[in-house]
Amino acid sequence: MFKRNIPNYLTLINLGAGVGAIFLIYTGELNWVFLCVGISLVADLLDGLIARLLKVSGPMGVQLDSLADLVSFGVMPAFFLFALIEPLLDSSSVIFAHAFAAIFYVMCACWRLAKFNITESKGNDFNGLPSPAAGLFILSYSLLILSGIPTDLDLKILTIPLLLIIGFLMVSNIGFISLKFNPKVHKANFYRYLLIGLTPLPLFIIGISGVFISMVFYLFLSIVANFFPISDKD
Repeated sequence: MFKRNIPNYLTLINLGAGVGAIFLIYTGELNWVFLCVGISLVADLLDGLIARLLKVSGPMGVQLDSLADLVSFGVMPAFFLFALIEPLLDSSSVIFAHAFAAIFYVMCACWRLAKFNITESKGNDFNGLPSPAAGLFILSYSLLILSGIPTDLDLKILTIPLLLIIGFLMVSNIGFISLKFNPKVHKANFYRYLLIGLTPLPLFIIGISGVFISMVFYLFLSIVANFFPISDKD
């Protein structure tokens, strides 16, 4: 019984870290939020991997994973970004508009996760932007605001379009690169190799703030792969 539920326990850790991050945001302990994000990401990565290794995958695990992801990569990133932006806004109508965009993002994350649960997987890539990637994108943007990077661009004006665009990408049918490699046709892994090789570079060059650039590159590369696909077929 314990062995069968190990992946589910990891999923609950993902959920717990997401809820913990919301509490930290509420109390103003923003610097600790990213520790919770890291825990959620690692737990989300390991639960599916261990379920496959132990051969204990089941419908409960699938549903539990989506519920946890909705909190950790849907509600929490939207709440975090809104909490950072709201003090910078100067009118109730603008605050309402930002709140609506954040709610729209969460609704799209919910739709995407429900759709994923009932859709049969086709190919090695994602159909629509995965919610963890979307959450990481929003969190990396929040990190730029939190770090106060000098820029001539007022970042808060990008918040609404960013939330709307990322939300739309989650529910779209656009293909996004996954790291499921095809061991038989190496040329089909070209974009995956490119992703692994180039994504870490901004982190090495400018530090943690480079996560946002890495996420932009992921979106860009995925769009390019849609227009110039490389077949997984031999």
